Amino acid sequence: MFVAQPVGAPEISKKSISSSSAKGGEELFIIGKNFMKGTVVVFEEVKNEHVIWSSEADIDLDFFQSVRFLCCLFE
Repeated sequence: MFVAQPVGAPEISKKSISSSSAKGGEELFIIGKNFMKGTVVVFEEVKNEHVIWSSEADIDLDFFQSVRFLCCLFE
C-alpha cells in the first residue's frame, strides 16, 4: 500500500540576504521546504503600501530542490 502525503505550503526557513540593490546581480539562497516546480520569487520595493517597482527573479534550475534553491535578480 502506498499513501501519498499532500505537499504543504512553501515555507522559508533561511535566506542569504534580506535586501539588495535594485540594480540586481546578487544571488539569493533560499532554504526551507515544499518548494515545487513553478516556484516564483518576486523582488519589490514598497513605499506607503504601494509597489514602486517589481521584478521576477531568475531561478537557477541546476540548484533547485524541494528544500532549497538559488535565484538572482538581473537588471
